[in-house]
Amino acid sequence: MVGRLNGSSPETPVDMILVFFLSVLMTILFFNFRLETQIKNDGIHVRFFPFHLHYKHYSWDDILKAEVRTYNPIGEFGGWGLRGAGKDRAFNISGNQGLQLEFKDHKKLLIGTRQAEAITKALEQIQK
Repeated sequence: MVGRLNGSSPETPVDMILVFFLSVLMTILFFNFRLETQIKNDGIHVRFFPFHLHYKHYSWDDILKAEVRTYNPIGEFGGWGLRGAGKDRAFNISGNQGLQLEFKDHKKLLIGTRQAEAITKALEQIQK
């Protein structure tokens, strides 16, 4: 009997092309992740591209506390990316420094950063 080995069928050229293009697309997507944070007089604006096409705005009126801190991405959030559910969430791409926001409704959001000093200075200027 000619044909299948152990119940599997050979890959068709269309399947192989589809897998190739999906792999290329995922690689391009991975290298285009961007986490952008803006600290302004009206609050904090965050965009995690490509998941957020528009900035998410967190008003100072809703924020109880904002500080830069060192964190353990794997231990606290299980890794990098869009993490957490419920009260504790994180947007992070790499590293272990972040802007920790605590809201009046007791929820927390950690925004990863490679510019901890610049964020600290911006927070100090806003508080003045």
